[in-house]
Amino acid sequence: MRDVEGALVAGRYELREQIGAGGSGAVFRAYDRVLDRDVAVKRMRPGADDDARARLRIEARLAALLAHPGIARVHDFGEDETGGEAAPFLVMEYVDGMPLRRVLEEQGPMSPDRVMEIVAQLADALAVAHGAGIVHRDVKPSNILVRSDGAVTLIDFGIARGHDAEPVTLTGTIVGTVDYISPEQAGGAGATPLSDLYALGLVAYECLTGIRPLRRDTQVATVMAHLNEDVPTLPRTVPDPVRDLVRRLTARDPRRRPADAATTAVLARAAVGSTVAFAALPAPRRAVRRRWLGVATAAAAMAFVVWMIASQGAGRPTAAAQADAVPQVGLSSSSSTSASVSAHAARPTQAAPTRAAARRVAPRPHATHHRPVKAKPHAAARHGKHGKHGKPRKH
Repeated sequence: MRDVEGALVAGRYELREQIGAGGSGAVFRAYDRVLDRDVAVKRMRPGADDDARARLRIEARLAALLAHPGIARVHDFGEDETGGEAAPFLVMEYVDGMPLRRVLEEQGPMSPDRVMEIVAQLADALAVAHGAGIVHRDVKPSNILVRSDGAVTLIDFGIARGHDAEPVTLTGTIVGTVDYISPEQAGGAGATPLSDLYALGLVAYECLTGIRPLRRDTQVATVMAHLNEDVPTLPRTVPDPVRDLVRRLTARDPRRRPADAATTAVLARAAVGSTVAFAALPAPRRAVRRRWLGVATAAAAMAFVVWMIASQGAGRPTAAAQADAVPQVGLSSSSSTSASVSAHAARPTQAAPTRAAARRVAPRPHATHHRPVKAKPHAAARHGKHGKHGKPRKH
């Protein structure tokens, strides 16, 4: 539909660049000449079938009932003559952002905190829609716009259905995208607000991992997987509160899912920040252990160096010290004992002392405490003035 760029719709909306496309039409950024603002115009191709026209009309009516920052507002709806045929159009709020699908393709998986922020915002928007009796029925990354400020907006209520709306598709036809369809829809039952929560859980799973967990080779196989298989558990690197919320949202039994979208928003916001508690907390403990291990290693190395220096100084005395060294009597430390032994070993030419002298001088090698050896007194001091046998000395 490149040939319609620059054309006027309803005489006031000047089409600019194409920003989206679908099976039955395209979405353009446009300029509203009357109100001097940018808008988004969804324009059906000429010759669109009645079902496509009915879906666009339902989207306009339902979206116009909703007022929330997370839902694109509807400004106008009508039909415009193009090539002699009436082409329905829908004028919406222009959201300065890009589809979540493109964000995932360009940037890959997101952090758990960022995913929980997106889930909380979308749950708020769904709570408003569900409160008005509207089920979106097609929650998926392509219908979620990420604004430049990080906020998200839910768009495309084309297959949404109010509680009193008549179906616009044939009985038995599955409505929605098979990658995000709920088990109850896959089984042929009608969509409920809890069906939107299931799709929201799958969007969160894809944002965390970059994977559509139940996608198979064919659409039929994918539908059967949603009907019969559980969504795989998220890896352990995802914080527990986030894993638990996604597990509840994607439960096959609707009764095991959160009670409503408002509850989901509360749980998602409570999970924000769990990344710090889950992943960043053990890191300081490991760092402290490594720091103390380094300090202990450095202290042990320093002690070893000091011991080596002390051992070398005690075991290698100077020549003067060897010549004049006299073993200390009554030393009580083992280091003094080893120094004494080293002093004797360093004099190979000196005659070995007698056994009696050794007993008087050398301390016991293995004793911890030594009693000093008393030297024998002089004979005169021992026996007094009368001599050895008590007789007076002759002078």
